[in-house]
Amino acid sequence: MRASNVVSETFSVLTSGLWVLFPIAFAGTAMLEIITALFFARPIGDGTAVTTPEEMLGAMFSAQGLFSQLPALFIGTYVNLLVVRISWALLTGEPLDVNTWARQMIPLTIPGVMVTFSALFLILAGVALFIIPGLILTALLMVILPVLVIEGVTGPVSAMLRSRELMQEHLFTMIGLVLLLILAAFGVLTIVTPILMLADSLSAGLLVSAAIGSILTIFSAALPTVIYRQVIQQG
Repeated sequence: MRASNVVSETFSVLTSGLWVLFPIAFAGTAMLEIITALFFARPIGDGTAVTTPEEMLGAMFSAQGLFSQLPALFIGTYVNLLVVRISWALLTGEPLDVNTWARQMIPLTIPGVMVTFSALFLILAGVALFIIPGLILTALLMVILPVLVIEGVTGPVSAMLRSRELMQEHLFTMIGLVLLLILAAFGVLTIVTPILMLADSLSAGLLVSAAIGSILTIFSAALPTVIYRQVIQQG
């Protein structure tokens, strides 16, 4: 498996399925933007607004902050699961049945949140240990959502072990891909930040941010699906 083939096929999924994927991703991303804007606009503690990065970080990890982020966490996970399922259909030529899949993803949302949170915790712990373990864990846990959606492996530990089983033979390729995506993310931020600054109103800023976030959501969910399919095809 080559990283260039993975990226190329992911962009193919994005372009061929944009008409069905973008509205779903945009609706989810817009809801996340609104929830985030409302949360950070609310007063905290002694009634002062959350304005500085330090206050935002403290508010985010407070009990009130974590509780407030639950809707965003569930919405984001649900959208990712649905995009994975649609991406799989686009890759395999399966007829699209978005309404059925939208219902099927609802009971998978809680397992999806659990497996995503568990993987994120391990990756952040790995990053704290001189970064390299974090890169390795990111590569090994790349396909946890496709494993959950396509194979129905709902347990967090089982999903992570299955992802590791699939990815361990492609570890170095995946680490290279992760590094490439990190560099690409910095490039995207360099382009996106001035665009957001040009938005002359909150509503315009939210729309632009939601549109950009939608493309990133589609890409970040389609990429692991493409990787999963290529690994399965190679046996």
